[in-house]
Amino acid sequence: MLKVSYFGSELLSYAVVFTYFCVSQRTGAKVGILLSLSRVLLLIAKWAFHLPRPYWIDPRVKGLTATGNFGMPSGHVLSASVVWPSIAAALRPGWARWLAFFLVLLVAVSRVYLGSHFVSDVAAAWCLGRVLIWFVNRGGKWLPGSRSESCGAPGTRTVSAALTGYTPWWNVAFIALGALLLIGLGLMAQDYGLNAVRSELWAEFASNARNPTGLFEATGEFLGVGCGWVMARRWAGFDASGPWWRRIVACVYAGGGFWLLPSLVELLPMERSEAVRCVVGFSLEAVKNYWLFLIAPWILLRIGVLNPSAEGLAASGWKQTGQAG
Repeated sequence: MLKVSYFGSELLSYAVVFTYFCVSQRTGAKVGILLSLSRVLLLIAKWAFHLPRPYWIDPRVKGLTATGNFGMPSGHVLSASVVWPSIAAALRPGWARWLAFFLVLLVAVSRVYLGSHFVSDVAAAWCLGRVLIWFVNRGGKWLPGSRSESCGAPGTRTVSAALTGYTPWWNVAFIALGALLLIGLGLMAQDYGLNAVRSELWAEFASNARNPTGLFEATGEFLGVGCGWVMARRWAGFDASGPWWRRIVACVYAGGGFWLLPSLVELLPMERSEAVRCVVGFSLEAVKNYWLFLIAPWILLRIGVLNPSAEGLAASGWKQTGQAG
């Protein structure tokens, strides 16, 4: 069950990299933003509900995995329920949708089995995941690059349609403002959790429940993905349907830098206070996702590993001559 839980945690970052370079650049960006938003939403919800985990209140329940934050909702299920169905929708075959459904179900079962969550925790996470997907796909349609001009009511412009009228730098400013708003909402929820009397009953278990570092890391991830994507549309648009060996090389190259950056930061001598951890976590997540979504594909396009997409050719003035393929 611990291995099954990886489908709701570590494996999701690999899935984002694979989708971005091997399935669809746009879908990969969408999944990356969904994942980052799910992590922000998770902390806001945990601090707002400040509810216990099963083994916190019943000694008969054995917690088989160490956790130091509140129970509702389940982070593994929330992230899995936005990533796997979105990838399956891009792949389109019916078996992909069923596979995504069973992956999310297995993650939910594993979290309950391990004593980390009540059934209500995983159900709430699934519902939040569906709302988040609906907001991105139907309600907001704000992801830059959408060609849709309306959202439901005739004559109503989507946020995406409005953003495409601005330069990439204005889009970056809007995304940065969104990141600041998410931090503000998160800190408000954290303050609410700090004043919650019930949480003191589980002080020995919830020692790390109000740590704000995760909030800054998640918003930094959102900033890096969003800024990287809107700039990649202008300067690093590529076609993810080329030969498989090129896609794998791109995954290894971009993913290698993505996972190497945190290790390099750990080698730097610095004070490990809470404020420093928040700043470093925010900056690191922003930089490594900016690398993944913009810098790495820009380099791979220049050295001929990736082919520019038709949209990228039109936006950046790329010459097909001399490029890969």
